[in-house]
Amino acid sequence: MYRLNEYKNAIENTNIVSKTDINGIITFVNEEFCNLCGFSKEELIGQNHNIIRHPDTPKSAFEKLWNTILQGKVHKGIVKNKKKNGEAFYAQTTIIPIFDEDGSIFEFIAIRSDVTKLFTLNEELTKTKQELMILNENLEQVVAQKTNSLRILNENLEKKIEDAISQNNAQQKIIFQQNRQVILGQMLENIAHQWRQPLNELSLAIYLLHNEKKDKHYKLCQKLIQNMSQTINDFRNFINPNTPLQSCNLPKIIKQSLYISNQALKKASIKLFFNIDKNAYKTPIQCNFNELVQVLVNIINNAKDALLETNINKELRFEVFVKDKEQILRIIDNAGGIKSNIIEHIFDPYFTTKHKKQGVGLGLYICKQILNKINAEIFCSSENGRTCFEIIFKGD
Repeated sequence: MYRLNEYKNAIENTNIVSKTDINGIITFVNEEFCNLCGFSKEELIGQNHNIIRHPDTPKSAFEKLWNTILQGKVHKGIVKNKKKNGEAFYAQTTIIPIFDEDGSIFEFIAIRSDVTKLFTLNEELTKTKQELMILNENLEQVVAQKTNSLRILNENLEKKIEDAISQNNAQQKIIFQQNRQVILGQMLENIAHQWRQPLNELSLAIYLLHNEKKDKHYKLCQKLIQNMSQTINDFRNFINPNTPLQSCNLPKIIKQSLYISNQALKKASIKLFFNIDKNAYKTPIQCNFNELVQVLVNIINNAKDALLETNINKELRFEVFVKDKEQILRIIDNAGGIKSNIIEHIFDPYFTTKHKKQGVGLGLYICKQILNKINAEIFCSSENGRTCFEIIFKGD
């Protein structure tokens, strides 16, 4: 009997204990039960156990509980209950039927442990999972929206790039045409120089032919007219921008460039010097003949303008070297050189050291663009009062 009382005290002191009669009327509660639900013993004894039933607990759950214990079986489960102040608490509950000497149930003992914190954490975890699922769904929608926005932005950007390229190409054509017109003006000036002397001779020859009726003067007239006609053909070919790529050698291109610039170079008293590799005559390059002549004329005219500002013996040198599959052309003047803070910008568009009336700074920029199209590179160096433009034509 002593040990039984010890067991009873141990259970009551370590657990939440209540007893009811067969009808569910509370007959005993320990201090732990009162502390948990907030009622005093006086408020609980004699009351139906459903005084702590939570309204959220379905009626069917209690019906199942009573069916179990009335059959003399032990019921175990987590029950949601209600405190006196209305707060909910969860208890891991074991209800044990107690039998009398006749084997009939006369009371029930309920032993509980408070699992509110654990159950609350589980509810919070479940809630967090639901929130994460919603967040994940929203995130997928946001990602899809952002992806679609980026796709539209990319498409718009591609279109803007295409438009910019198209505008740039159109602008390049305009720039090339403007530069060609500048060169055309220089050509017309050269044509005037080229024709002035032949016209004087032609006028004299016709006068002599008229007075002396000598056949040799007539033949001279024919020759002069043929030369003038050839001059027009040469300049017309240069103006034509649609000349296809063709094989030609650098000495021929140099010759044509000097032919166009001949009168201006003579007028400036510029002496020409040549050092041309013999292999250059039999090693052609693929190019647009007229455009490459335009490149050389630009460089020659720049050298001529620079030399005009000096009082030295004006020199312009042309050197051609053949190395492996490459051909190297150098055009060198002795006009005093180019300052280091200028030389790095000379191929930039609209950069010029000349007066606005003499140019807009597009000549060397266009030269570089023309050479890029035929896989050629142009460089400029300056030392000891000499400026060297070096063009490298790369082989296949």
